[in-house]
Parts: sequence; C-alpha cells; structure tokens
Amino acid sequence: ANYNKGGLVVEFGRIQGFVPNSHIPAIQNVYSHDQRTSAKSKLVDSSLNLKIIEIDPARERFVLSAKSAQNEQRQERLEALSVGERVTGQVVNMKPYGAFIDIGDGIVGLLHVSRMAWEHIDDPRDLFAVGDEVEVLIDKVVVEKEKVSLNRKALLPSPWEAFEEQWSAGDLLEGEVTAVVDFGAFVRVADSVEGLLHKNEMNIPSDADPSDAFSEGDVILVRLVQIDAPQERLSLSTRRVTAAEEISWMQTRREKASAVEELDEIETQLEGEASQEPVEEI
Repeated sequence: ANYNKGGLVVEFGRIQGFVPNSHIPAIQNVYSHDQRTSAKSKLVDSSLNLKIIEIDPARERFVLSAKSAQNEQRQERLEALSVGERVTGQVVNMKPYGAFIDIGDGIVGLLHVSRMAWEHIDDPRDLFAVGDEVEVLIDKVVVEKEKVSLNRKALLPSPWEAFEEQWSAGDLLEGEVTAVVDFGAFVRVADSVEGLLHKNEMNIPSDADPSDAFSEGDVILVRLVQIDAPQERLSLSTRRVTAAEEISWMQTRREKASAVEELDEIETQLEGEASQEPVEEI
C-alpha cells in the first residue's frame, strides 16, 4: 500500500484499489495537511478492513472504503452486544455529565456520572482522564440510534449489601444529616449509604418544619426502621429512639470527645517538650 494527496493506494495482484480520504476514518476531522499526511503514512503496510464500493473493469481498478467497512463492523458489534456484558474501553472525551468510552469497532458509549461509582461524584474529571482504560458493563443498547450506555458502578462492591449484612431493622445508628427537605431529612449512616428520616418519624409537631429540628451537618442518633438494599432505600426514625438511649449515646460521645481532647493535649505537650530539648553539636 501507498498513499497520495487524495487517499490510499492498495494493490491486489495486477489490480489497483484506491481509498479516498473521505473514506478513511483515521483522518476524519483532521484538517492540517501535515497531520493528514502523517496519519496516512502510518496506515502504509498496516492491515485494514475495506469494502468495495465501486468497480472499474476497463481501468482494472476499484474504489474501497474503510469507513463503510467500519460502519458494517460497528453495526454487527452493536447487534451482538448484550446487556450485562463486561468490556474494556478507553476514555475519549469528558463532559460534566459523564465520560465517553471507545469500546472498539468505532463504538463509543456513555458512562454517565451516576453510573461511575457508588459515592456521589461532583466532577467526572476527578475520577477519569482522556486516555484512561476503564472496565465497564453494557447497561443499555439502542441499535437503531447507535447508542450504548455503560456502567462501572455495577462492577464495584455494593455498600448497600455490606450494610444489610451488618445491620437489621431496630438497630440504633449514628448518622450525619446531609440535607433537610420539606418532608424530612436525609441522613448518611455509612459510606455511600443514606436513609430518609421522614418528618412523621421525627419528634416534632405535625405542623412543624423539619428545618426547625435539624440542620445539615448535625450528627444524630436514629433507629433503623426498614432497609431495602436492592432499591437503595433506608427508613429511619428519631421518634422511636428512647430518651434513655439518647442520653446513653450522648454520654458516650462526650466521653470519646474528652478522650480525644486529652490525647491532643498530651501530643501538644510532648511536641513542645521535644522542641525545647537542646540539640547536641557533633
């Protein structure tokens, strides 16, 4: 094979074939002459999937297309993809809402930010960069629109399953309020596990607002009422926590805080004594 200004020249015995620039995917969206030339030179002596799109018997030559061959191959691959199939791809583009990943045969799927990890991701670029290799599951395929949705979260250990193994309905949990809404508050009780403390399960009057009782960042004691790990839902209650249980919890927290404060004071004192010790000259 060779190349010229117009495309690639390939030979099959005495017959010569030509692949126009417009039918070479590797140089699409490349507008610099030097870059196009460099890209074509790298294709010389390489293996290409080509499709005959025109035959000229009189001139003993035919026109070929790598683009058409790739489209056919992509269509076949799309039809063969199965939901739940594990694939490895390369990140080719990043957006605030997710990452686009090339999984081969010209197929680029979207890994939405909500499917990247169990924990909340503010910016996908904190997790991935263009060029990264990522293992994902096929979440959804729409062959007609050539759209593929990907999922990385499903490959990671579920914090909800681990939580369900450790805790049961009726258990007392310490949690942090992450949001207060009209109908209640959301409370994080473990890494990547949040539950709803509905206003009906709060020790407040029915006409009171949850924000009168709780603020974001509050650390509170709740009782686990119900857990639905598959749906990632927890029902929590402060109304079902007894006064004795809350007093005991507050006392334990106070003791822990005092112990930490005492340890900090000792460390500060030791650091001060160490800094005052004379340094012997050698």
